[in-house]
Amino acid sequence: MGKKESTMKSKSKITKGFVRRLMGIGLLAIGLATLLPGEAAAQTIRVAVFQDPAVSSADAAGNVVNQLNDSTFFDFDAAHVEQPEDLLAQLSSYDVVVIGGDGHHESIDNVNAVATQLKAWVQAGGRVVATGWEVYEMAFGPPFNTHPDFLAIMPVSGNQFLTQDTTLTITSVTGIATDINTFNYGNWLNWGAPKDGATVLGITGQIAGQGAIVTWQVELGTVTYLAPLYMGSRSTYGSTLDSLRCCDPDRLLEQAVANAPAPIPDTTPPETTITSVVDGNGAFVARGGSTLSSSITFTFGGTDAVGVAGFQCSLDGAVYAPCASPVGYSALAIGNHTFHVRTLDTAGNVDPTPASFAWTAVTPDQAIQNLITAIGNMGLSAGVANSLSARLNNINPNNKAAACGKLNAFINQVNAKVPPLTGAQATQLLQAANAIKASLGC
Repeated sequence: MGKKESTMKSKSKITKGFVRRLMGIGLLAIGLATLLPGEAAAQTIRVAVFQDPAVSSADAAGNVVNQLNDSTFFDFDAAHVEQPEDLLAQLSSYDVVVIGGDGHHESIDNVNAVATQLKAWVQAGGRVVATGWEVYEMAFGPPFNTHPDFLAIMPVSGNQFLTQDTTLTITSVTGIATDINTFNYGNWLNWGAPKDGATVLGITGQIAGQGAIVTWQVELGTVTYLAPLYMGSRSTYGSTLDSLRCCDPDRLLEQAVANAPAPIPDTTPPETTITSVVDGNGAFVARGGSTLSSSITFTFGGTDAVGVAGFQCSLDGAVYAPCASPVGYSALAIGNHTFHVRTLDTAGNVDPTPASFAWTAVTPDQAIQNLITAIGNMGLSAGVANSLSARLNNINPNNKAAACGKLNAFINQVNAKVPPLTGAQATQLLQAANAIKASLGC
């Protein structure tokens, strides 16, 4: 930035200085801390520069790397990054990505994989500056392959609009456009219609409503689009690209990279769901229900907009501790129990409303009484209800042989009462009776 300007005082890179965070210079709806010419970055800004996989020349990306590393006012550490299968892992080492097309628009393998990884990086808080020809090559240029994951993160959409030797008009001298003047560029500009919620800072003046400098928040990340062909191939566009390495065009690129909006903090908590509860006998336990088993297993899961980091569990009011699904408990005392589980996301947010499950561990005698109560609540005729309950009266769990005999008689009576018992009612009673038999060792 300023490498050929008459106002330039020094060719040395400024690596120390005072960073002033200006109030009100943020991008309209996005409050940005803006670095202006003459103010140095407080720390090195790590920049990954790569062109989409649909281009053939590397000299264009190399020119942008040199342009950024030669900055007078910002401490950039820019590097040309290839497009490997593990692009997402590579980008974790950078603060900002600069991507652009060179006009060759040739197709190669893995373009969709790269687009998918870049989208995931942005959604998780990554920052991207895209330059001219990028939308054209990834969506509209030959061989006309559309890559939806890439288009999903671009601030502009619709058909490309191209022209030569046109003026880029600054419409809002704020944010990355601070101190940028309207300028004429003697080559192509590539622009499009801004998406809903995007902020337009510059237009071409050719077609109303089109954006040449546009920023957009994409979930936790942000993307800035610049219409000039900063990564145009010199073999195609020649010396006209030199005007982009100087003065206002140069300043625009550097300020866009230096002031790419910081990631939006993830403050949305995750959600937690208990999906299954099974006792030690392999029987499903209903919420608020009971079991004769002293063991129980919970299966659960969590959801989050960014990512789930783990879970914490608590039984009967104990301090939450790390856990994983499924989690089991054994040797539980007779009585009421409550289980809680909460999800933690990758940003450190914790589900403020943990999922909970209450149940009661009962004795065989209590289970028999619960079974009698269930019969009374089924709305059966007095004759049917009494004939069923009579088989359960006076069962002594301590007399195993007699208790098992009476439970078998009850089971036979249930099977004989379908109808008037419904299938669901019969299943409920049979499961409860068999659970009591299992606990007695019948």
